[in-house]
This record gives sequence, C-alpha cells and structure tokens, in this order.
Amino acid sequence: MSTKSKLYLLCALPLLAVSAHAGEFEWSDLALRVGFDAENRVDVKSYELISTLDSPWSWTISDRFEVDLGLEFGLGALDGEGETAFLGHLGPALEIEFGDFPLELIVSSGPALLSEHEFDNLDLGGSFQFMSAVGFDFEVTDEWTLGYRYLHISNAGLHDENPGMNLHALSLAYEF
Repeated sequence: MSTKSKLYLLCALPLLAVSAHAGEFEWSDLALRVGFDAENRVDVKSYELISTLDSPWSWTISDRFEVDLGLEFGLGALDGEGETAFLGHLGPALEIEFGDFPLELIVSSGPALLSEHEFDNLDLGGSFQFMSAVGFDFEVTDEWTLGYRYLHISNAGLHDENPGMNLHALSLAYEF
C-alpha cells in the first residue's frame, strides 16, 4: 500500500467512528496549532488543524476533578529544511479538568503518517510514526481556548533511524 493510500485511509477513519456511534460521540472543538523544533536541531515548523471527538467516557472524581477521554484528529504539515511533509495523526486524548478553574491538562498519543520523513540532516526513519503530547488548554472565554503542547514524534524503533523530533506548539481553539 502506498504512502498516499495510507494517508487517505487515516483520514477516512474519523468518518467511520462518527457513523458507528453518532449518538454517543460529538465534536467538541476545532483548533489551529503551530509548532517549532524544541531542540534547534533543524528548522522545521508544524502547522495543523486539530479536532477532538468527545466520547461518553468521563470520570468525575470529585466536584473539582474530572477526567474525560476523547479522540484527537490532526491534519497538517511539517515544513522546513527544503521539505514539506503532509502529516496526519489520530489517537486518544485525556483531558483533566479542575472544576471551574479555566485550565485543563491534556495528554495524547497515537499513530501518525508523514508523506516525507527526511528533513536535511534529520531522518525520522520512515513514514509511520507515533505522536505524543502533553500540555494544557486555557479557557479564555466559553468558546475560545489558548493551548500549549510539548509534542514528540518518533517511530518507536520500527525503522533503523529513530532520532525523534520534539516540538513546542501553540494552539487557538474554538469550542462548539
């Protein structure tokens, strides 16, 4: 299967999830996320459109502590060092809320596909990667949030080359 076919399949998966459980899941937000290399090894930036599909799985620990599980979908590009790669990823996202406090902690991880994996002297090893993130969202208003993520992209040793890439990313999201 070609990389292009894999990317199309990855993009179609959200449609299957929504149609299978349309009554239980709903889209919660749409975000624009921009990132840059955290280690200054290469001049690569990420540009992504992110959306989260909320699930019915939520755990209320107390009046001031709740954990929600969603599914994060992202489409975008890694650009720099003379290369531009299409990026698609999906995976579970845990949101930890603290009552009325306007800050949520977010942890996410899942598979990712890249159309290009070499950026000058940085070879990520292959098109199939894993993308993990930890960060927070700050609720500016009921509809808008500002976020930060520390992103890690790596192939987990599936390819001979596995240097990984770390990014600092900022986001602006509209909550539905």
